Amino acid sequence: MSKHTGEFLVNLGGQSYRLIYDWAALSRIQDEVSKDALIDLPAAKPSEIAKLLSIGLNRNHPEMTAEKLMELSPPIISVLGMIDAAIAYAYYGSDGMKPLEEGEKKKR
Repeated sequence: MSKHTGEFLVNLGGQSYRLIYDWAALSRIQDEVSKDALIDLPAAKPSEIAKLLSIGLNRNHPEMTAEKLMELSPPIISVLGMIDAAIAYAYYGSDGMKPLEEGEKKKR
């Protein structure tokens, strides 16, 4: 994973690919995939998982369509971990999610 870009190197079918969820990818997810797919990622249908993964690969590998990923059928749990890590980076960055300090909680 690159701390500067948020790109994750993933292995699919013996090949390495760069996975990244930039703002354009996150917008596509909101437009093209069920909102429930991100809320409860493990419950997503395989077709939704393939679409989520293809969106994250699209910037560097536009040939990796959801249809092609369905044909490759990589292990679902492994793919869910890849998607989860890359989307978390897109939202929280390299520092990850930090708990609010006591003073910040009171301001809200």
